[in-house]
Amino acid sequence: MERLAEPDGRPEILVLRALGLGDLLVSVPALRGIRRARPDARVVVAMPTWLEPVLDLVDAVDVLVPTPGLEVVLDVAPGRIETAVDLHGHGPQSRGRCEALRPQRLVGFRAPGWDGPEWPVGGLERRRWAGLVSWHRMPADPDDLAIRRPEERSPAPGCVVVHVGTAPAPGR
Repeated sequence: MERLAEPDGRPEILVLRALGLGDLLVSVPALRGIRRARPDARVVVAMPTWLEPVLDLVDAVDVLVPTPGLEVVLDVAPGRIETAVDLHGHGPQSRGRCEALRPQRLVGFRAPGWDGPEWPVGGLERRRWAGLVSWHRMPADPDDLAIRRPEERSPAPGCVVVHVGTAPAPGR
């Protein structure tokens, strides 16, 4: 996967998802919806670099902007990005990171200055993110979860990993 360098003439869509492994996996349907809706664009994802090997298996992203979290300003020149997509959450910090890019278009849930659907209470996160990008005219199938099989052999053939999450939800 390439890093963000000079623009190559294609419109750029930046997706903010500076979280962990489970958060990447539940965003796969939304990432695929973005890619299918905008095959002309460079899809740029802002997330931690340690997720790059898994991100490569999604086959929907062109560029990774290393982003350890929301505490760090994204290393992208303001005005460069055509569309900024907030798949990080619904708070002022993630919206602020997207707004600082000064994109032509903001994709997220409804908030002051943002057009979008209301934040859904409850439900599966993959449906939340697929629904969000679908509302913004980038149809996503929430069941489109499969990722490509890695080329390397498994160090534990026949085993299955179940990721149950590691961080408590805010307010719990």
